Amino acid sequence: MEPEAYIGGYRQLSVHRVGFYPIHLDKSPAVHGKLNRVATVDPIKIKFWADHCHHRSFAARLLTGCRIVVIDTEDPFKHPDRPGPDGEMILGSLLEDTDTILPPCPMVRTASGGFHRYLLVPRGFRIRPTVALWPGIDVLATGSSVILPGSRTEAGDYREVRSFEECPIPEAPRPFISLSSPRIRDDRWNSSILAVQTATEDR
Repeated sequence: MEPEAYIGGYRQLSVHRVGFYPIHLDKSPAVHGKLNRVATVDPIKIKFWADHCHHRSFAARLLTGCRIVVIDTEDPFKHPDRPGPDGEMILGSLLEDTDTILPPCPMVRTASGGFHRYLLVPRGFRIRPTVALWPGIDVLATGSSVILPGSRTEAGDYREVRSFEECPIPEAPRPFISLSSPRIRDDRWNSSILAVQTATEDR
């Protein structure tokens, strides 16, 4: 079987400086060594992992030179005993405040109820991976790993909402990418985020 039988988005992702590796149910790598070295697009190795090692869950490693950025929004009830910020609501507020529209892009529902959106960083821009860049929103970029659709973890399955086959990975709007710069994140965004976060906590 071809690699795309095991890895959602293999054809699109593999041309963007991405390597693949299998994972365990707890999300830990099912391979040994540094991920930047062992992650691969080699169909023979992927087939070996799938057919001989019986791995069916995979992650992508965003390698040096990769232009992919994944916007990871969290479900506010990811931890039922400790509700958190609503990443989707805060993302919507950020887009509205900057009059920005994200283009249709590959989108994955995560096992915890959040979403992964796959975009390309415009040439000339650099993005650093950041946890909680805004409340409930992580940015995954070069040096990050992202669990792929079709995978299963202890929390559940990762499922395509909009597949890589039906939607090529588009370039992110420059105003949105600029938001990740600390000098752009002024009091306007902080005030907007605080209002949304307060509304979420009061629900």
